[in-house]
Amino acid sequence: MYRDEMISEISMRCNIPVEDVADVLEEEENIIEEERYCKKRKKKIIAMCLFATMAATAVGTVYMLDKKNKIDLEKTKNDLERTMKKYVEKLEKLKNDYLPER
Repeated sequence: MYRDEMISEISMRCNIPVEDVADVLEEEENIIEEERYCKKRKKKIIAMCLFATMAATAVGTVYMLDKKNKIDLEKTKNDLERTMKKYVEKLEKLKNDYLPER
């Protein structure tokens, strides 16, 4: 059933003006959209907190291993920079391939 048909059907069955039914349905759609936005934002916040926790754990682990002389921090730093540079270049290439110029 289409929206207009649904509005007229509700209006006829409940003896409510069509404008009032349309306003209520529009408000309901706005509320549902707002709830979806809040859920999506909450998921993003949780993901960022998880990512920050993992990053802090990784930094702490590297720091402790360096203090115990189990790893060479400069070598690890250089390896990490090289890896990050490679992935940033890949992301830039993907961005340029898929996003149009503005």
